[in-house]
Amino acid sequence: TDLAETREAASALERALEEAQESVALLEARVVEGDKELLAAGERLIEVGEVVASKDASVRALEGRLAAATLQNADLLEVDAGLRELVEEGENAKEALEKRLDQVMADCASLEQASAAEIQKVGRQEEELRGGVERERGMAAALHASETRVEELEETTK
Repeated sequence: TDLAETREAASALERALEEAQESVALLEARVVEGDKELLAAGERLIEVGEVVASKDASVRALEGRLAAATLQNADLLEVDAGLRELVEEGENAKEALEKRLDQVMADCASLEQASAAEIQKVGRQEEELRGGVERERGMAAALHASETRVEELEETTK
């Protein structure tokens, strides 16, 4: 009976060992499958790492372009400010020139009026001189006529 019990216990141990070996085989298969999954995950991780590295390089390139654009924008803002300053100076100069032009036009109008008055004055003086010349001619003619008459009278009185 001890032998039978021992055989039965050995059989039970063998079944338990077989079940344990089957469990170990299943676990080993699962480990192998897990290893494959780990390898696949590692490969995917490497691929993701490469994509991340590529994206990181793209981001760095974009950051460089952004920095260059920022500098260019700063330059453009500086140029814009300079142009605005020039425009303002130009507008101020234009206003000053317009005021000066108005003054020159007013001076021209005053000179024109003064010239017109002077022309009228000279015209009157010219008329007076012509009248004086005509009187002088008339007096010269009268004097000549008188001298001629005096000469005639002197000859007749001789």
